[in-house]
Amino acid sequence: MDGRISWVSFVTAHARPVVFFIISVVIALWSVASNFRGSFISAGFSLLISASSLVAIAIHLIGVVTRFRLGDGTLEFVRLAHGARRITLDEIASVQYLVGQDLEASLWLIDGTTLSLPLKHLSGGRELIAELKRYDTADGQHIEGFIGRRQLASVLVYQCCVTSLLVAVAVPASLSLAIGIAPKNLVANPVVFLGLGFVSLVFCIVVFYFAVLNYWVGSVRSFRWDGRCLEYRTAFSSILRQRLASDVVKVSAKRALSRQGEAGSSRSVLFRDGDSIKLHLGILHHAEELFLALKGETVRQSPKLLSLPIFDRGHCAWSAIEPYLEEGESVVWLGKPVYGLLWSEMSAEVAAPFRYRKMLRDTVYAVTSRRAIVLGGCTWGTQSMVEKQIGIKSFDLERVRRYEVTNSGRDIVLDGLWRNGRKRRRYWMNLGFLAPDEPLQAEEAMRRFIVQNWQLSHGRTTDS
Repeated sequence: MDGRISWVSFVTAHARPVVFFIISVVIALWSVASNFRGSFISAGFSLLISASSLVAIAIHLIGVVTRFRLGDGTLEFVRLAHGARRITLDEIASVQYLVGQDLEASLWLIDGTTLSLPLKHLSGGRELIAELKRYDTADGQHIEGFIGRRQLASVLVYQCCVTSLLVAVAVPASLSLAIGIAPKNLVANPVVFLGLGFVSLVFCIVVFYFAVLNYWVGSVRSFRWDGRCLEYRTAFSSILRQRLASDVVKVSAKRALSRQGEAGSSRSVLFRDGDSIKLHLGILHHAEELFLALKGETVRQSPKLLSLPIFDRGHCAWSAIEPYLEEGESVVWLGKPVYGLLWSEMSAEVAAPFRYRKMLRDTVYAVTSRRAIVLGGCTWGTQSMVEKQIGIKSFDLERVRRYEVTNSGRDIVLDGLWRNGRKRRRYWMNLGFLAPDEPLQAEEAMRRFIVQNWQLSHGRTTDS
């Protein structure tokens, strides 16, 4: 089996960024040569667009397979700007191909190399993927992933634009700082230039760190998880690191407060020695699957901290939850919200104590042998008010295993939704247990629920 790329269709597909690059370079050169008022500003923005287009083109082209031959247990391929290379099929760690999105597939080699197969332009590409899938022996406990090139290109283009704007501010700031340090009788008051230059440079450095550099610090670019050991490489290191499941202390979700929605979110993993890594959902394949696997490990490894009381008809909330219980379903934990704990939410309005008391009066939380239940609950978020939800919401094992304890242990988040706001921004609204009266008992009940169902699904007995 062999195949080669169709250069006509491939170049046509990438014509838009190439045209943008050429036009922006021409405009930049014309602006400098014309020397009109504002020519340097026009040239600067044109160069910014050209740099962004060039980065997008480079990311798309790096690793693209232009020719391949499969036979006798080996794969020979040629990449752009690289010579021919021959590997055995055992050196292919993962085949990434989403059914229904047949524009591109990716191969991850055990040495960390990623290959991009443009299926729309590579003859025999789909047949190659189908053949390689036959050798994929990974099961449900094995998870592999790496950074997607298309997603990486969009992130780098954005960061390139931010960096260029910061450089445009930093250059005059540096000149102002230089004038303030060595005025040479050019200015009457050098302190003003010194202060302006210092403040501007500090501003550029801080923005660059949080908008660009911090995104990549500890960010995972490739990983492999076999159920017991996590192997990964970070963005700034080519060293293959290994961590046992027992080394994971905590995993948590961090959602971006922007219009990116879930694509701009990340997952944080904290290890026992204090080191941590980040899994960016927008660019790292199978990041959410790894997050859930590690989350399950931390829950299963945590010891039983509390003994839960027996909940029966004597509980004040039993009459509210009893009509919704299924046959054979037992209650593990039962509780209600404490509206007095919502001091941060109530500080935004004068009538909040009365409104929140009425809103949470009929709210009931429960963890049963089959699910978590919120009856008459609320949605809440860091950028929105608490809103009442009518009816009952059930959370099965798949959603309960994603639970997060937030607000210094006050709330337990089980799920959520993105809500559209002004200026096309999106806001995350939490769903779950808002300020439960016994948060530690509620978390212990969820932990037992997850462990018991995991043991049952794996054919093990449990003593809960």
